Amino acid sequence: MDDTTRTALTPLLMALKSLGKAVEKSVLTGTYEGTGDMIARQYHNLHTKIAQLLPDDYYVAEVLKLDQPAGGHESQKIAQVNLAVGQLVGYLENLLKGGGGAVISDVEDIKEMGRELQQQILSVTRKALKRALANIDIDVDVKNTPDAPTPPDAPDAPKPPVV
Repeated sequence: MDDTTRTALTPLLMALKSLGKAVEKSVLTGTYEGTGDMIARQYHNLHTKIAQLLPDDYYVAEVLKLDQPAGGHESQKIAQVNLAVGQLVGYLENLLKGGGGAVISDVEDIKEMGRELQQQILSVTRKALKRALANIDIDVDVKNTPDAPTPPDAPDAPKPPVV
């Protein structure tokens, strides 16, 4: 894939992610009634542009093309678009990352890598501390300890005043 195609795919991928978030939100909140045709049309437009940029890619051109029957229920249309968007986003991200040129950095991957690194560091530190503490030998000699000190004598009680 050349840099021109990569550059053209980047904003389409962002638009596709945005569509995916909107579809997911509408499914979770149940506010998809009346939006099925609009969302399907948006996906179709994005898919067409992406397929034009990747004409030799059978997976994009044929497999991820929506095949919605006329008069289908809104929830079916939304579910199909949601599935197709998820597949296309994942495919394009992997395709763009594998190119070696201008790689799109995914902030979530970086955060996840940071969490994994943190867990590995904590695990190694715990193991090292356990090994170090297991080899500590504390020798306390109880035979030659000095006697405990004796407490001082109690003071005399005060004398009442004479009147």
